[in-house]
Amino acid sequence: MGPGELAIIPKPLSAERIKKGAVEKYASWVTPGSGFKSLGDFKRRVASIPAKGGEWKSAYVNPGAKAPAWVPSGIEFWKRDSLQVLRDIVGDVRLVQHMKWAPERHRNSKGERIYSELWTGNWWWETQV
Repeated sequence: MGPGELAIIPKPLSAERIKKGAVEKYASWVTPGSGFKSLGDFKRRVASIPAKGGEWKSAYVNPGAKAPAWVPSGIEFWKRDSLQVLRDIVGDVRLVQHMKWAPERHRNSKGERIYSELWTGNWWWETQV
């Protein structure tokens, strides 16, 4: 990133900021036993989180010459492949009990139709016919 550019997501945190924010002996606000024991402990735990939704990639938006003077010359942002994110969500066996693949009609005790979620509405029924 050069001068006049803006980052939507900040650069990775420095070791000092991580220590002050998450490592117990440097962060007085962290309840003993709930923080990280060291910077190495933090990095090991973060590295152990399974990657989901593909990798993050940086991209830029350049507003162009007609943009007002106050607009940065370039804006960096981070993105992932939305189809890969969706594949990971649908493929996660821990979420199976929360997914709906067919419409449902719900009724209250008086027999009146209840509309509460997308799969309980008429649109889903009409779309799947």
